Amino acid sequence: MRWVEIIKVRTVGEPEFLLVTEVLRDFSAIHKGNQPVEVKLYHHATVESDLCIHLYWESETTSPRKSPMGLRIVESIGALGVANHSVWIEEVCGEDEISA
Repeated sequence: MRWVEIIKVRTVGEPEFLLVTEVLRDFSAIHKGNQPVEVKLYHHATVESDLCIHLYWESETTSPRKSPMGLRIVESIGALGVANHSVWIEEVCGEDEISA
């Protein structure tokens, strides 16, 4: 099963991308045994103070939950502003995946 944790943060003032990148690197080093397949950092196209972290996972679990890594990231960067943390499960539509 493939799923994604999405952590959205609306910062107060300018987002601190270097600080967030450093936090992500630190947690990747700490959580060696339970790592996401991929980690991506995004910023909003028009709202400069919004950033978003995606933690992509693949696992056999039937009920994915917020990971310890995701929870600690939210705890660490929560001081930058308001955070929203959610889990999304990939849907497969038939035998072929949807492509653009």
